[in-house]
This record gives sequence, C-alpha cells and structure tokens, in this order.
Amino acid sequence: SGLIAFHSFRETQDQSWMDIGVRAMREMEAWAKEGCKWNFENKALLLNAEHYFCVGDFDKATAHYALAITSSHGHRFIHEEA
Repeated sequence: SGLIAFHSFRETQDQSWMDIGVRAMREMEAWAKEGCKWNFENKALLLNAEHYFCVGDFDKATAHYALAITSSHGHRFIHEEA
C-alpha cells in the first residue's frame, strides 16, 4: 500500500495519499528494527526512497534506492532488486 500511496500522491498531490505512504513507511521501519531486518529492511529503504522522491529530495531518494537494491541483494530477494 505504501508504494501505491506514494505513486498516487505524485499523480494527484492529495495529502491523504502522502499520509498513507508515510504510515506504511513507518510500519516497515518498525518491523525492520524489531528483529525482522532480513524481511523488511529493503522494503523500508524503498519506501524511504519514494518518500524522498515525493518531497523533491532527489539526492536522498537516489541514495535510498541504491541502499534498497543493496539490501535486496544481500538478503537474497533477487526479485526485489529490480
């Protein structure tokens, strides 16, 4: 739901979509920190990248996209690297 929300925000600029995306991002961050790093770190990083992109911070977005790819590779989520 987070990726869809951030995409919808970019399309509509409707703040409610940003709020949904941020909530999803915070949940993924919490799950990654609560002992499920293997499963959720790359997803949290990707949502962070999308958030930074939405707010116009393209340097941080680019860095977080790269971190998400690295995490996906390191955790053997080959299908999520792309």
